[in-house]
Amino acid sequence: MGVIAGHAAISADVRPQPVHVTPSGSKAHTSVHGERTPPTRLCFERPRREAADADASADGRADLARRRGLSTVRRQIRVHAARSEGSGRRSRGPFDTGPSFRPLRAGSAVVALVLGVLACTEPARAAPPEPQPRLQAREAPARTLRRRTPGWHGPIEMRETWALAQPLMTLPATSAEVLPCGCSQARVFINRGNDFGWRQNVEGENPAVRDFLVDAEHQTTAIELRHGVARGFDVGIRVPVWWRGAGFMDEVIDLFHETTGLMDNIRSAFDNDRYRIEGRLDDGLPFSWNDEHGVGLGRIELEARRSLGRHFGGDWAAVMRVGLPTSTGPYRFRDGVDFGGQLVHSRCLNRRVALHAGVGVVRHGDRSLQGVHYAQWRPHWFVALEIRVTPRMSALVQSGWANKLADNIVGYPDTHGYLDFGVAYKLSARTTLEVLINENLENQQSTTDFGFLIGLVHRF
Repeated sequence: MGVIAGHAAISADVRPQPVHVTPSGSKAHTSVHGERTPPTRLCFERPRREAADADASADGRADLARRRGLSTVRRQIRVHAARSEGSGRRSRGPFDTGPSFRPLRAGSAVVALVLGVLACTEPARAAPPEPQPRLQAREAPARTLRRRTPGWHGPIEMRETWALAQPLMTLPATSAEVLPCGCSQARVFINRGNDFGWRQNVEGENPAVRDFLVDAEHQTTAIELRHGVARGFDVGIRVPVWWRGAGFMDEVIDLFHETTGLMDNIRSAFDNDRYRIEGRLDDGLPFSWNDEHGVGLGRIELEARRSLGRHFGGDWAAVMRVGLPTSTGPYRFRDGVDFGGQLVHSRCLNRRVALHAGVGVVRHGDRSLQGVHYAQWRPHWFVALEIRVTPRMSALVQSGWANKLADNIVGYPDTHGYLDFGVAYKLSARTTLEVLINENLENQQSTTDFGFLIGLVHRF
């Protein structure tokens, strides 16, 4: 019986006990006497948390480490504040079995804060680096600028200022460039030339028959303003001041012709530095401008330039001009309004060479001036070659041609042609210096013998 009782007691102790599962997932056992034992966590919870941490992303690990770092810093700061409330080190009591903390000094707090910040930022190394673009966006404009060809200057604009043509509108060599909307350009220049042409039975001062003699010097000082008023459209105004007289360049030009070997039109057979414009007309009557010299306001000219777009490998533009009858002094005799139009083309042949060309026509409003009868319609055409020597300097070779100027002077030539050599040099990003030398090509008796231009162009 004793054995059986002992076995029953043992069996009662090992029989299954009721189990209660708490909401947190832990189990609480109830003894045979009805007492609950403290809950114990399941053994599989720890591996499950470790597996979850192992599967966390780089951003999750970074957040977890950041929170842990901040918690460490906050705990150190709380301990430091609690220890700082007393007056010195806290003494350990007889029942104080917890760890002993020493109050943090200011230096230790700073070190702890730095370590916490480093702990927060350290997980960033675990995250894989983001792929970087092969070419940063901000670097693209710089590379484009290095590859971009600087803008062309274009032909140096100079009008035909031969003494008989000075009071009239003539068309210059120009480019197809149109100023951008809101951009302005100012140009100031001085153009001086020497005119010498004649037709008589013998050279010299005392011929038996003199059809015409033009011996003078002329000068034009002008200011030109242009402004872009819309996309592909700009307007401008030109205000010239004219002068003509005897001058002083005859001997200088003689020396130039002797040195270069160019034709001098037998200038040495005539008197130097005299002003004479005279001859005879088709009806046998003489004409003379010998008293019409001096300074006066020229014809104010209005201009409109319209871009026609890019076609056939180059830029095209249309230029319209209106010459107003504003002349004064010795140029006051013309009252008509002149109209002119040009079709201009500019194209880049390569990185260093550009071609400019254009055709146009002028309609003279007043065809008669002090006995001389002018053609009502006068065609013009030009061609110019621009060579970029350096990024700042361009060399220009340009040639302009026009039809017959006067049609009632005995023996007056028909076609007029010039050959010009110029240089455009950029003094700054907005200012350019222009220098041009003008030499007559066809015909020697009805064109300026020698001329030059010096100008400044400024954009703003």
